[in-house]
Amino acid sequence: MPGTRGFHIGSVWQALVGAALLALPCLSPAQLRPSERKGLDDALYIGNLTEDDLGYEKKITDDPYRLPLNQIGLDDPLRAADQMMQLHSGATGTLSQILASGCDAAFGDKAPEVKDPTLVQGLPVSLPEQFREPVQFLVGAIADATYSVHHAIQQLSPTEKRELIEGLPRWASTSNLVKLSFVKTPQQPPSRLLELLTKVDLASIRQAALKLSAQIEGELPKWRSLASSVAMKGSLRFRIQGFTVEIAGQDDDVHTSRDTNLCIDLGGRNRYTGRFGAGIGYASVLIDC
Repeated sequence: MPGTRGFHIGSVWQALVGAALLALPCLSPAQLRPSERKGLDDALYIGNLTEDDLGYEKKITDDPYRLPLNQIGLDDPLRAADQMMQLHSGATGTLSQILASGCDAAFGDKAPEVKDPTLVQGLPVSLPEQFREPVQFLVGAIADATYSVHHAIQQLSPTEKRELIEGLPRWASTSNLVKLSFVKTPQQPPSRLLELLTKVDLASIRQAALKLSAQIEGELPKWRSLASSVAMKGSLRFRIQGFTVEIAGQDDDVHTSRDTNLCIDLGGRNRYTGRFGAGIGYASVLIDC
């Protein structure tokens, strides 16, 4: 993943990613052009169909978390296409701004106030001096986001958390052909998963994701500069106030950890076979320079 960086809040059980995808920037017009409509009509005609035939009932279950645009897409695909293109044309700026735009459009979420986190203490003496304050900042931001996740899911028992962790991805895949290595229990019916979701403060998780995204974005120029100015060989892994940090130098690296909260790779051709930028019940950040 050279030249990329990503982040994800573990246990973001609502489709924040879906909101972001709806808001991806492009140069599409705000609605389908007449020629495009004509093309769709012609394609339907070949199948002995008309636009009215797209309106048959497709909602198998009553899902209270289905996004309004998804509802329209199931009922009236062409009208939904126009609305999606309007979202596309209005989504510009940085990743955090696009995420904020998507959450506003999909959920009515307003962008949170972003403040600097409290700098954590207890860094190892082996960590280069130039990295110390930037690492303190990022771990503090991750700690704040993780606290928000813990608060948002505090009404769930450990068993109920496991039901959602294993059940929601299988429900989303809609196919038994998708095999997930972390799934150990029988699939719960959608009604049970929806019942458990009522115990989760989904808005708080989304707000934590937006805040963490903006904080990381503000730190990226600093890490790009450090990657080009501070030479580092090998990798360093340590725990600080309950969070696992992994920093690798400019060599080629293979990252295999499954419990890292912050992974920073300063360069090289790298492979990731573990779990990075994603966590179960906690926040995790990956920065690859």
